[in-house]
Amino acid sequence: MASSQKQIYERRNNWLSYLSKLCNKWEEIGILEGLQNTYHQLMVGLCLENQRLINETEVYAHTQDGNNWVNLFGRISIPLVRRVYGNAPFTHWVGMQTKLSIDDYLWALEAGILAENVIRPKTRRLKTKWPLYNEEKAKTHHVRLDYEAEITEQVYLSISDEISREISDDIKNNCVHMQVEIESKSIIDVLERVGKSFIDSVGRSPNWVICSPSFIQANDGLTKPVIAGGVYHAGNLDYLQVYCDELFNDNELLFGYRGDWLDTGYYYMPYVPFTIAPMIINEDGSFPGYGMLSRYAKYMPIYGSRFYRLVEVHSAISTQEWNSVEEDGVFGLDLVVETQEGELDEDPQDQQLEYVRSGGLVQESDQQSELLISDGDDRLQN
Repeated sequence: MASSQKQIYERRNNWLSYLSKLCNKWEEIGILEGLQNTYHQLMVGLCLENQRLINETEVYAHTQDGNNWVNLFGRISIPLVRRVYGNAPFTHWVGMQTKLSIDDYLWALEAGILAENVIRPKTRRLKTKWPLYNEEKAKTHHVRLDYEAEITEQVYLSISDEISREISDDIKNNCVHMQVEIESKSIIDVLERVGKSFIDSVGRSPNWVICSPSFIQANDGLTKPVIAGGVYHAGNLDYLQVYCDELFNDNELLFGYRGDWLDTGYYYMPYVPFTIAPMIINEDGSFPGYGMLSRYAKYMPIYGSRFYRLVEVHSAISTQEWNSVEEDGVFGLDLVVETQEGELDEDPQDQQLEYVRSGGLVQESDQQSELLISDGDDRLQN
């Protein structure tokens, strides 16, 4: 028998109450300070807890490069998780619901009604590489601290850009497309043309936009690009948060809206934040570092596409001011990462995480080395 809305809300509230107790240790040490709100603190806290449990299982022990390398990942992985899921641009664009188990519910608004969906996570090899441990840089204590801070910043920026671009690409491929004729590159002028379409669809104006550096240069009050190839928050134009992606198409803007964590058209669901894959060996025999894995799921609910507009800006397109394509996303879309032949649907990390959380004893296993993960260049199959 289908659950009533009251029962669904009660289950969601019980889940949040449980997370509050589970993540209390992270709040006590102050690592959750400065996040967007209490809900965001719970989601980041659960990411930290999942990462801690995975670190304790030593599922990446088969790739050890000596104790220094293992200890380095263990120390850096926690602040890395806090920065990625707490500060990265995508956390301001979409809803995030960290998974407590592979089969727990995603609570999402489907056509205005709170629905429960089970979206199973997949493991994916990231493009980001975990650098080799440099003994020379870590000889002294103060140098070692500087070295670890350098690695944390380097890996954070790479993962932040990668996930943010993956999500923006998902949205671009599954949203309403529009064309606007305008002579200038004024973001506010484009917003005025797009706003009515947005309000007619979701009853709200967009509150964030992603654009190329050329738009940043043409609008006063925004931070100019400082990191080559990066994705960053360039500032605000009134209520509109402006993000710059240096790889974004020069004549496109992606407008979106996210209210609270249910008031969104896209959900990102991290489960196992980061683990390490075996060492990568190039064709020339060099070792650029270790592969990095992340286990997560993504979902666009019914009518989720209405929360976004991909706008092509032209100086002259036609006699019409703009045209909108037919809206997509009538059905909920499970944005599952493409996998290659031989990849396991069941991940040993799932069982390890569950056993550790329940207090069970986890033995070291070489099952992790048997995972065949999709290449970092793989895109989504919609």
